[in-house]
Amino acid sequence: MVWPHRDSRLWPLSIVVDNVIYIDAEQFSPTPATAASAPGPDPSWGPCWLTVDDGPNGATTLALLDVLSRHEVPAVFCVVGQAVATRDGAAVLREVVARGHVVGNHGWDFSDLGGRTPHEVRDSLRRTMDTVAEVVGGHVPVPWFRAANGSWGATVSVATGLGMTPLPVRGTIDDWLTQDTGILTANLRRVTEAGGLVLVHDGGGDRTGTVRALDRVLGERRDEGRLFTLPQPGQVGDP
Repeated sequence: MVWPHRDSRLWPLSIVVDNVIYIDAEQFSPTPATAASAPGPDPSWGPCWLTVDDGPNGATTLALLDVLSRHEVPAVFCVVGQAVATRDGAAVLREVVARGHVVGNHGWDFSDLGGRTPHEVRDSLRRTMDTVAEVVGGHVPVPWFRAANGSWGATVSVATGLGMTPLPVRGTIDDWLTQDTGILTANLRRVTEAGGLVLVHDGGGDRTGTVRALDRVLGERRDEGRLFTLPQPGQVGDP
């Protein structure tokens, strides 16, 4: 587990990641953590939360995990059951959990569940929960659910009935439209504000720019003493 940090003055930042990405392993090799020199958190700024959708996705998710470790930021990873069910996906999800991040449910595949019946929604969510439990153990909680494309329909009541809290779709950085690092860096600076719920993706295509932008902005925010935490039910609002 990576939390809490040895320096009690520092608070972590949380992120949620979707989709699948492949990244040059040499370009994103792990960097050893250095001694913390950032100021303590600014209490007037308030918390910000990071979420990641659409994974697990091999080298891309691993590169993202290295960035989060480097900046001591926790995230909620809303995973796709079908991706978890693969051998590589299972190994990456175990690494996500081992590093102290939280697992969320993003449905079995990328299907839009907004128009599905409660029975169909429950099957998708339950199947994903069971697969996660098989991979990381039933003791690992899955406290969050996020609907694909933000299409909710019957998913809110079904997820709540299964013990999960719906996680709103907010603070998107448009990383499914572009992987231009400069654009994504600007977008991240905009949404990493007090009370910001940040949504990035680790799956669904090339996410090289997403990883680079996160590395840059998380470093900036930590140097500013900004406060990042894992979200709690009741903090992030309704979908």
